[in-house]
Amino acid sequence: MSEDKVLVDEFVRVHTGAMIALVTSGGTTVPLEKNTVRFLDNFSTGRRGALSVEQLLENGYAVVFLSRTGSAAPFARRIQDEITKNLDLDFMNHLRINSEGSVGEYICDANTMYLTVHVYRVHLR
Repeated sequence: MSEDKVLVDEFVRVHTGAMIALVTSGGTTVPLEKNTVRFLDNFSTGRRGALSVEQLLENGYAVVFLSRTGSAAPFARRIQDEITKNLDLDFMNHLRINSEGSVGEYICDANTMYLTVHVYRVHLR
């Protein structure tokens, strides 16, 4: 039995009787030919899917979240929003350089960070 099937079976077993939602999020790439050289691609950020997961969890759903690498993640998107609305040059203003010359921590509101991590852990199962 594949590891994915084992994980899905366990998820369904644990959440028997619960409302379960499947959310797909982020862009999609579709090949145009058999030996893929060209493809169609949309550039969705995945923010709507991430927000949907948060809302579904808040309303008692068990959620399976499938996303494209690099898409917005539930709860983590709140921290990114706090740091900067756009990941652009302004992002550089939110980094610290430590005495050894390495990039240090992000600067963001401690209350937002605490609440986001707390809500995330409540829904993490």
